[in-house]
Amino acid sequence: MAKRPLKSNQKISLTGSCLICQEIELRQNAEHAWEIRNACSACHREIEVFLAASTTVSETETEDAIRDAGQLLRNAKLPLICGLADQSLETQKAAIALAKNADAAIDWTNNGAPFAVHRAVQETGFVTCTYGEIRDRADLIIHWSNHLTTSHPTFLKRFTTGKPTISVDWERDSQIAALHFLRAGDRDISAPPEWAALADAINAATYPVILIDDDNVEALGDDGMLSLLRFIRQQNDRNHCRLVHLPSQGNSTGIQSALTSLTGGPLGITFRDGHPFYRGSEFCVQTLLADGVIDLLLLVGSTQQIDCKLIPHSLPVVWICDQYDPQSASELPTHIRIPTARWGLDIKGTGIRADGMPLNRPAIFASDGMDPATALSRLEKTTPHHSGDPS
Repeated sequence: MAKRPLKSNQKISLTGSCLICQEIELRQNAEHAWEIRNACSACHREIEVFLAASTTVSETETEDAIRDAGQLLRNAKLPLICGLADQSLETQKAAIALAKNADAAIDWTNNGAPFAVHRAVQETGFVTCTYGEIRDRADLIIHWSNHLTTSHPTFLKRFTTGKPTISVDWERDSQIAALHFLRAGDRDISAPPEWAALADAINAATYPVILIDDDNVEALGDDGMLSLLRFIRQQNDRNHCRLVHLPSQGNSTGIQSALTSLTGGPLGITFRDGHPFYRGSEFCVQTLLADGVIDLLLLVGSTQQIDCKLIPHSLPVVWICDQYDPQSASELPTHIRIPTARWGLDIKGTGIRADGMPLNRPAIFASDGMDPATALSRLEKTTPHHSGDPS
């Protein structure tokens, strides 16, 4: 891929892959060394990998790869399309269209997907807010986590600086018991002082916001998340209590939104005769790979979107690759690699932030690389078109 170099001392700003880093500075100094400023660790690494990549691929190689991948898709009985959480909304929608045409399963989850959030939301409904409301309206921030300051420092700096903060860093059993105490609202119950202090602070606030990330969602589990959401629903009789889930993937909210709007479910979808069937965790990446029922894996995006150790070496893999990192790629048993451009660096695209706000990432470099959405659309044209009555 051809990249247009920056002029010496030229400074540009870009939106990061996490969709929170919006003031990243990238410049090339007089010695032609790259300087990256104001980026979180994930965005910093993404830019470093991109700038270090110098592989060029001929048009013939790309055409051959798409042709061979199309043949694999036509012959597969149950292909799985995965990755996607680090991709633009345009690419995510193209992946869903391909899954529909190829009768494939499609899922973005991997490495501890927060199924507990989806199950709890289905029962209680979600009470959330935008990041702007956190910054402008919240008068109390509760970290339902013991490591948000290290896992989401950019978010906290931009949206919660100067606000009163409480951290819930207890063991899981204590968190569950504290939630029962909070929901009971009975101050005659004997409880540790920190539980009573948390209840008093939440009740005294006008707009308390609880922040939780994937690790703590997984630790709380189904019953814990359900109890937390039930408390927040109950608390809204008193004030405007909100929950904000901070996912680890940059654009996971985008693929959840795209799948839900186009298929009716946020994860674990399979298509038959062109019609979607919601299968939930039964058809998530880890379950399908562990059960050995898929006969083709199509990974869209970086290898960080999947645990490569789960992939059998005998399983055919098509990698639509926009972040070629030789160290990570060596772990992936790739049979076919289709090189593409990188969203937000080579090509423009839309992302959906975790609070539902759409953000456009502009292209920073000129590139002759193919858009991943284009590659997926090309593959779609090689597969049979399904139609008929969904009944």
